[in-house]
This record gives sequence, C-alpha cells and structure tokens, in this order.
Amino acid sequence: MTGGKRTRKGREMKKQILLCDLDDVLNCFGDYWIPIYNEKSGDNLTVDRITDWNLSRFVLPEWKEKIFSKEIVLQDGFFLNIPIKEYAVEFMEYCCQRLETYIVSASYPETVNDKAKWIMRNFPFFDIKRFIPCYDKFMIKGDLMVDDGVHNLETFDGLGLLMDRPWNRRHNKHARFYDLREVVEWLENYCSGKGSMKSEHTANNKHR
Repeated sequence: MTGGKRTRKGREMKKQILLCDLDDVLNCFGDYWIPIYNEKSGDNLTVDRITDWNLSRFVLPEWKEKIFSKEIVLQDGFFLNIPIKEYAVEFMEYCCQRLETYIVSASYPETVNDKAKWIMRNFPFFDIKRFIPCYDKFMIKGDLMVDDGVHNLETFDGLGLLMDRPWNRRHNKHARFYDLREVVEWLENYCSGKGSMKSEHTANNKHR
C-alpha cells in the first residue's frame, strides 16, 4: 500500500495511514439509538449513564439481547438516519487530503450496506473502497487510529487517538480528544513535523 510523499523533519516519508472509526466518532450513534430504546422499552436511559463498553449492563434485563437486533440496530434503514457529528465533514476532508484515510467500523452483515450509503452521502469525496467493515480491528495495520473504543486502541500497533465518550473516561493511557476539531489541530502539528509517533503523552496531557 503506497501513498504520496511528504517531508517530515527533512526526510521524505509516505503518507501516514489513518484508520477512523464510524459509530460515535463520525456519527451520533449513541445519541440516536438511546431515544429509540427509551420509547420502545419505557426506560429513561441517558448517554452519560453508559460508563462501560458493555451496553447490556445499562439497559433493562429484557432488552439485553434486543439492542443489536431487528428491534433497533439491525432494523432496515437504522444507520441511514443517524445524524453526522459536528465538524465530521471538515475532519474527513482534511484527513483525505493529508493522510491515507480508511473508515474501519465493527459491523453486522445486515448493516454494511446502510453504513456504506451513509458514508457516501455524507462524504462524497471519500473513496468508498476504503470503507472496511471489521470487528477485529487489530487485524488492520496503520499509523494512526481514531476510535472511542479503548479495546481497539490497546490492540493497535500505531498511535491511538481516543474520542471522549462516557464509556471510556476511566481510561487515561491514550491521547484524549473531545471533538473532531481538536483532532484536526493535533494532526496539523503531526503532519507538519511538529509531532511524532512519540508525541502521544504530549497530546494526552493537553486533552485529558
């Protein structure tokens, strides 16, 4: 896999490979499914109450197996209607210009088509062939990963950039960012040679 070359601290280098998550990074997945769940179940769950990756701990017992089913997430058209994150278009435009950018998303087979359509509608400049549906993200190699799942960053060989969400706030190993605008600001320094693969601790201190 090759890309264009950039100069970094006087040396030529290939474009860095960026792997970007989709759900709750580029779209508002959590903010979208929870109101649907509350309406169907009679619960009053909020995003801030989900403090762990395991969603089944926070929904009603009878709904533990229903969230990722035809009741909600696997419903036809569900992913087509999820709102886009603020600044996601500008973020993706920047990344596609400066980096070899891929969208890597854990996906059920039933959701892949709708996710692809959502990506093409919201990011028409993005090469859809670089959309990778994959649950085991540790199989995908790259230089940078933007994700809200700590488990994905922990098994990634490159530099992980953690998007702040309630379910990952107990973790402080990775650089934490509160919105995509902050990620672009950090990437600008990284791509211009002011940052490096060893600059994780600097970013972590800045964004914690």
